[in-house]
Order: sequence, then C-alpha cells, then structure tokens
Amino acid sequence: MKKILLFLLLAPFGYANAQYVVNYKRVADTYFENKDYYAASTFYKKALKITGDSTLAILPYGTERKSAKDEKVIEDYEGSIYNLAESSRLYREFSEAEKYYAVAITFTNTRYRKAQFYYAECLRANKKFTPAIDAFQVFIRKNPNDPLVKEAQKEIASCKFALEEMRFPRMVQVRKIASNVNGLGSNYAPVKVGNDFYFTSSRPVATAGKKDIMKTDAGEVQISTKANPFINNLYTTKTDLGVADISVRMMDLNLPRNVETAAASFSPDGKRVYFTYWRERERYSIYTATKMDDKWSDPVQVGLEINSKDFNSSQPFVTADGKYLLFSSDRSGGYGKFDLWYCTIREDGTLGQAVNLGPTINTEDDERAPNYNTITKKLLFSTDGRVGLGGMDFFEAEGDLITWSEPKNLGYPFNSSKDDLYFTATNEQGTRGYISSDRESSCCLEVFEVKKESFNIGGILTDCKTKLPLAGATVTFSNAESNKKSDHRC
Repeated sequence: MKKILLFLLLAPFGYANAQYVVNYKRVADTYFENKDYYAASTFYKKALKITGDSTLAILPYGTERKSAKDEKVIEDYEGSIYNLAESSRLYREFSEAEKYYAVAITFTNTRYRKAQFYYAECLRANKKFTPAIDAFQVFIRKNPNDPLVKEAQKEIASCKFALEEMRFPRMVQVRKIASNVNGLGSNYAPVKVGNDFYFTSSRPVATAGKKDIMKTDAGEVQISTKANPFINNLYTTKTDLGVADISVRMMDLNLPRNVETAAASFSPDGKRVYFTYWRERERYSIYTATKMDDKWSDPVQVGLEINSKDFNSSQPFVTADGKYLLFSSDRSGGYGKFDLWYCTIREDGTLGQAVNLGPTINTEDDERAPNYNTITKKLLFSTDGRVGLGGMDFFEAEGDLITWSEPKNLGYPFNSSKDDLYFTATNEQGTRGYISSDRESSCCLEVFEVKKESFNIGGILTDCKTKLPLAGATVTFSNAESNKKSDHRC
C-alpha cells in the first residue's frame, strides 16, 4: 500500500520539465511560518497539485502566476511534502498527515528524520495501534540518541495499553450531542449552569470583504477568505440538547476586537464567570466578569496571583462550593510544561496565592482542564504525560488538594486514541456529564455526553456439598486496570 501511495504522489513530479507553481509554495511557507497550519496545508496542496482535499477549508485562490521558467528542485518538493504533513498533523488532520508522512519517511535527508516518529504518531491517532508500534520501533532503531526516543517508548506502551483496553471496554456510555452545538470548527469546554449550557467554539464568523495579501518572489498574491474559523468565543444555549436545531448565540461579554475567549467556569450562584482570554501572539490569562441585571460587566484580569506577562494561565475551574479556583499554567515552580494549580477564593472574591497540585498529579508534560468534585474528593483532568490511549487522556485521582492517590486512566471508551479533555459533571457524584473529544472528527473537538454505568451483585454463598451458607467468606473483585482489590465479607 505504501509503494502505491508513493507512486501516486511522486508521479506528477517524475518529469524533468515538470511545472512548479512557485508562488503557491511561497504563500504556503508564509502561512506555515506564522503557524496558520489550516491555510498552509491548503496552499501546499495547491503548489504540489494534490487534489481531493478532505478539509472543510474555503480559501478561494488569487490569480495564478507561474514562474517564467520550469523549476523543479528536489529540496523544494521534499520540503513541501514534509511541511504539508506537519501542517496536517498540527491542525489535527491525522488521516491526511499519515498519507504525507508515509512519503516523507522515504526521504534520505536527515532534516526529515522525525517524519518516522510523527508517522507512527498518526498511525496511533488513527487507531492503527499495531502498525504504530512497529513504526515507533523503527524510529528508535534509526535514532537511538534522539530526545524523542523516550516519547516513542511511552507511545509504544500506550499503544499496547490501548489494544488491551479496547478488548475489555469500561462500563461507560459516550454519545455525541446531536444538536448544532457541534458545528464547524472546534466545539469544547461544555458547562451546565441551571437551565443554560455554555461552551467554546471556533465556528466560522463572517468577515465579509476581508483580504489577505501575501508577498512572494513573483509578486503579490491576493487571497480572499469568506470566514475565519479560528476565532474562539464563548457561546450559550438552553440545555435541551436533544433537539438538533437549537438556538445558539455568542455570550454577550463586552470584549475588545481580536480577543479570543474559551473554557468558562462559573461561581455556584452563576453570577461570576472565569474564562481564558488571549490575543494573537500574547499569553493566555484568566479573566472574570460579574452579572448584574442579566448583563455581564466588562471582563477584568483576576490578578497577579494567577496572571503574568511571563507565563500562561488558562482553563479555570471553580469548585461547587465556590472556595477554590483550579487552573492550568506553565508558570515557574512546576514539574513540567503545563501543571495544575489552585488558589483559594476569598469571600470578597479576591484570590489567594497559587499552589501547585504536586508531583503525584503533574508530570514533565502537560496537565490540562482540571475538574474537582468536593463531594467525592475526586479530581478529573487530562494529560499527555502518562501511558494512555493516545493524545490527551482523562485521569482520575482522589485527594484533598494537598495529598493525592496515584492517578488512574479512565480507559476506553471514556478515552480515545485522540484528545479527550474538559469533563464537566451534571450530577453530584460525577457519574454523568459532558466531555470534549476529537475522536469522531478529522480535526476538531466536539461535545459528547458521558454516563458511567455500574451493576450490583447480590446473593448468598453456599457450600457446594452441604448447600449451607458459608460463614465469614470473602469475595474478592479484581480491578481490570490494576492489582487493587476490594474485599466484601458475607
């Protein structure tokens, strides 16, 4: 299959006089350098004359300008294929990325040696766990001293864990919400407040007449875009999510232009909201607003206890008793990239100093989207720093914000081979709620409803011969995810 794919991609470039549209590559390179991977992948495909784009992009092209002479440089071709694979992966289009990495792993230039690792990562994301294990092992064998070897070893363990988990699924129902909450773009971080449902979405927002001008060696290329699908905003609707065509509107916060907001959390009375706030090329901060007479005040920063120009703070979560604010931050004093922290919320609304949740919870990688249940004392959060099914996985630990049990992976189908995060409970015990996941999407997070199930076993233990009840018998249940056992005496 790989040889056939390689031929299909190489065939248009196998002639000495092949045309190469230089300015489309320049446009793609510019988008790539600016981390606009959605647009970059589109223009790399245009430059490489690859058709059949499976994305939802609507990017009308400007006037096509070909170079004055035929140009075909192998470095340009290899670089374009590799950057196309990178763009697709970074935009979470793993199916597309897998195809182009399958070509890039054949390149001999050491510049592309990491293609093997990312090819394996895409296989894992696409649930091809056994081929992914083989591909990661190839990467380790070819690059024994690469810093990614440690990550590859963790990925292999995760693929093996995923194969076992999918053999014995947990008792969890996961169902995608059928309403138009799940529209174009990413839809995530759901939260229920009374009869209202809030979530974050990067769905397209009309920007009629917008023009982007990209300068290339051949001149200027003008690109018209009908919509920008990348602006994250807070949205709200009523909680009757079983109806497909429900009314969804943007939350009426008085925000400056070019500001993005995400991941709202509310005080117990619903009159104060905390959320992530940022502008392009600026750090994430946590802002808050209060509701008066059904209108939200102008958002303000929560303070230096959480925010700083030197680090990011995001994904706030307010406990049900209103006493604590948990969040994710890459501030100094942590154990890895993004750690989980908390601070007290005083009666006057001011915040105490931030405290790290500690090394039992945090790893050298990312911990995100905390949700702490003050009744069950359980913390649900997402991380890519532990063995799991792949991407960000949900883990659960019990504790009191200071001391924690070892986090446990919530298994399949609560978790998937892609990213799973932003749990919010809809009952006191946390057995029902919503999550965000891109498990059924080619690129974007969507909102799912989850329900943990359980069963009860009742009866009398009897002697096989006498049929009389056994006094003082012990029944032991082994948990499938660990060696922990619970004993019940009859």
